[in-house]
Amino acid sequence: MPTASDPPAASTTAVPRLSGEANFPVEDDDTGPGSGAATPTGKPIGESPESSTPELSESEQAKVLDLSDFSPADLERLDSDVIRAIAIFFSNDFDGALAVMKSKSESDALFALGEGTFSMLKAMTTFDMEDIATATALLQRAEALAAAQLKLAAPKSSANRFSKWIKGGASFIAQSTGLSSAPRLTPAQIRSTIVRAEASLISSFLYLFQESLMAFVKAGLGLRKSQGNYATAWQNYQAWAKEFEAAGGDQSKEFSDKMDLNTREGVQFGIGALNVVLSILPSKVARLISLFGYKGDKSLGFELLEKACATSGVRAPIAQLFMGGYNAVLSSFAPTVLGPTMLPLASRHLVHSLSIYPTSPFHLLLTARVARSARNLDLSNTLLERAIQHTPATWPEIAMLCKYERSMNAMGQLDWAKAAEMCAELRKRTYWSPAFFAYSEAVALAMVPPTDKARDKVVKLAAEAKGLVTRKYGGKVISVEQWVIKKADWVEESKGDGVCETLPGFELLFIWNMFATMAPAHLDQVAAQVSDALDAFASESNANVLAILYVVLAAVEKERHNWEAANRAMEWIREHEEEIDVETWVAPMAAYLQGVVGLSEVLERARAGSGEPVDLKAAVKEALVWMGKAAKYSDFVFEFRLAFRIHLVTIQLEEWLRADSLTIDMFHLPTSSELFPPEFSP
Repeated sequence: MPTASDPPAASTTAVPRLSGEANFPVEDDDTGPGSGAATPTGKPIGESPESSTPELSESEQAKVLDLSDFSPADLERLDSDVIRAIAIFFSNDFDGALAVMKSKSESDALFALGEGTFSMLKAMTTFDMEDIATATALLQRAEALAAAQLKLAAPKSSANRFSKWIKGGASFIAQSTGLSSAPRLTPAQIRSTIVRAEASLISSFLYLFQESLMAFVKAGLGLRKSQGNYATAWQNYQAWAKEFEAAGGDQSKEFSDKMDLNTREGVQFGIGALNVVLSILPSKVARLISLFGYKGDKSLGFELLEKACATSGVRAPIAQLFMGGYNAVLSSFAPTVLGPTMLPLASRHLVHSLSIYPTSPFHLLLTARVARSARNLDLSNTLLERAIQHTPATWPEIAMLCKYERSMNAMGQLDWAKAAEMCAELRKRTYWSPAFFAYSEAVALAMVPPTDKARDKVVKLAAEAKGLVTRKYGGKVISVEQWVIKKADWVEESKGDGVCETLPGFELLFIWNMFATMAPAHLDQVAAQVSDALDAFASESNANVLAILYVVLAAVEKERHNWEAANRAMEWIREHEEEIDVETWVAPMAAYLQGVVGLSEVLERARAGSGEPVDLKAAVKEALVWMGKAAKYSDFVFEFRLAFRIHLVTIQLEEWLRADSLTIDMFHLPTSSELFPPEFSP
């Protein structure tokens, strides 16, 4: 049902108008790959062993479809099956959708890209290294196929000149002062160029979910590679638009005669996503990536993605999923700061997509994340259960991912028995990290009224968790499992004594930022339990145990708006920082939290309107100071996760500072009723 939150009506002909000249809209501070600049590995910038394009064999080459004589209308007819496959996919017939893509994936690059994109979505739900490798290989093959079709589509009289130009890449574009010197691509050439760029772009997404510095660097290299191809397409895209505008003719018709709908939105989606992803690379990664000198423009990225969402072509549903997923997931890192801008965007696109694909587990899962950030865990649970119900048996990992999210909701509702049950199922099914689920099950059991039998099981599960640690990225155990090992060692060494009394479930809720999603009654219960535990441990000399309880209390009191209690808890951590020698993650987390608490306290005073003047910009600046302090810590578990959170918050704080003026409405965190229209019923 159409609602006020629907994206703009689709248009298949309108020419997007962007401000500025036709330069490629990603700032590039270096001299470009054409200048001979090189990375520390000695390879030209933008190239890496992982990102080189594989070549097709002679037999594969013989199957490639020659698109050189295809008009834009011919290309749209060819691509109609891709649109059909995507609709089938989000209607949960995954095998049927894959069959459509495979029917032409050996001959046409867009079909190969579709197959690779489906594989990428699978890898993002399984987190399995073999699935990631499979998706990467399929996307590389799509890139090779696009390169082959590009070569076939080159006009014979100008093929040599074109090949020389394309090798110049971003360097040529950076040095160009006008549009006339750029070669005009045929419809088939620009389509192949976009597919080639998109294959590299989507391959980069796979690295962004691996939570390691090296993975982000690899993603950066892939993004740079896609940038070079998008630059070519963008130059033509803008040249045509400018030419038709100057002619004063029927721009829409002329534009359609030169570039098909699916390729136009491919430019919008690709350059939009490229800018958005580049803009959020963590600060530590950005310092490494600065060797390659590129920056992203998030506002331009969103502008282009919104245009792609409003079409009726191949990329529209993918762009909508990207906008919904990006804003739903990243807003959960810091709902207080990121929620005001991100949650409305996420809900708008996801609610619209669910009106088209009401049983899509991907959209239901992401919408559940939005509901959670809006403190509506009941709605989140309903959406997750519906996603589980509609997940086909051929792709059980989606249901397991939903059950993981459901287990976190159960913990957020203090339903520890339900959480333990779901973690036990995921552990037994060896989903993602069995070590994490074994320890989470132990933690949940420790949070129910303790018995000798329960304590024994907690110790047994903790020991089992250590033996299940297997997940590595870049040769290193992932941060979650590093944390599990340390906590399991502590449980074993104590033989379970005092484990239940330290309330380990609240530590997990803090690290996963769940207190920001909980109902007031549950927050009151947590505050009471933690205060009792602190009283019980008052004579303890173990600063590490106390530090965890105090940082949990600070986070809970922040959500209860008890600023004095929150500040006292964080002050204790600062005063005893030198004594906290095991749980070294507490001090940096507390520094980050202090920045958010300070800002939240000022915002509450501003909303109260007591007459006392409130300087919102000064509060934002103070929050930035604390982000800087938190960022100076190093060598602790979850360092990369906190660095990413700090980076996202810093971006938003700096955006607020750049605003001409700040109003209290800009900081409003929308409620569930504001995010979901009355007629929304999952």
